[in-house]
Amino acid sequence: MPAAGVNAALAQQEVQQSAECVAMKCEEHWGWSPSLTGSGPNSGGPYNTYGAGHTIIGAETPSGKWQFILYTASPQVPLEGSVTAQSSHKGWASSDQQTDLIRFAEECFSSHAVDVSSPNQQQATLHQAAQCIPTKCEESWGWSPQLTGFSAAEAYSDFGEDHSVLHVETPRGTFEVVLFFDPQAEP
Repeated sequence: MPAAGVNAALAQQEVQQSAECVAMKCEEHWGWSPSLTGSGPNSGGPYNTYGAGHTIIGAETPSGKWQFILYTASPQVPLEGSVTAQSSHKGWASSDQQTDLIRFAEECFSSHAVDVSSPNQQQATLHQAAQCIPTKCEESWGWSPQLTGFSAAEAYSDFGEDHSVLHVETPRGTFEVVLFFDPQAEP
């Protein structure tokens, strides 16, 4: 459990980011990455309830003992077909940034296939694919817009000029990603 005075939501976010880092390192090393299926305070077990193919990683930090659960049974094999993206709402993105965002979305959703076998798997793998886009922005531009939403449905229709919305079609379904462009974040 978190130490007294530690913001539990912030600690949970740090665990999530750590799990995503592990998944990215696996992607770099193996060419595929496990799916994050859960995270939170380390309960101390029992761990056999997660089923075959799950790896539970525990970490002890100054803020407490934490765990995250990765599904590692097999690589995410892409289905036949291509991934296409388009901008549903440009927002404050420049034309060059909009072109990059479309390319990044296609690359991210191609390399991080969304697993639709269960709602939890879909949410975890969709988050991983969507989070890849701001990571690529950071690498390319030196800063990134903030990921503010992602969905398996067309849930995002009304946004102001400070948001860009990407519509991504994959062999596993159609998804939307929303990015917040903070004008103060750009260098």
